[in-house]
Amino acid sequence: MLTYWITDEPCMLPGTATHQIGVGGFVINNNKEHYLHKLILQYAGALFLSIQVLVVKEKKCPSKSHGIWKLPTGFINKVF
Repeated sequence: MLTYWITDEPCMLPGTATHQIGVGGFVINNNKEHYLHKLILQYAGALFLSIQVLVVKEKKCPSKSHGIWKLPTGFINKVF
């Protein structure tokens, strides 16, 4: 882990990484249209919500998670 402590005080960062930072996203365009998967939620014959959601399948994942659709996620390798 490469760091640069700016202040004159002692560096309070641990010597090794203790956490991973992850990200996730939910994508909707201006027309509230989504791109890959359409969800229709119905209750007692009434239509409450009809949307499409961007979902992905991981190329490399544990066998128990193989083939599962999920929201796009990932790890941050550069923080601005």
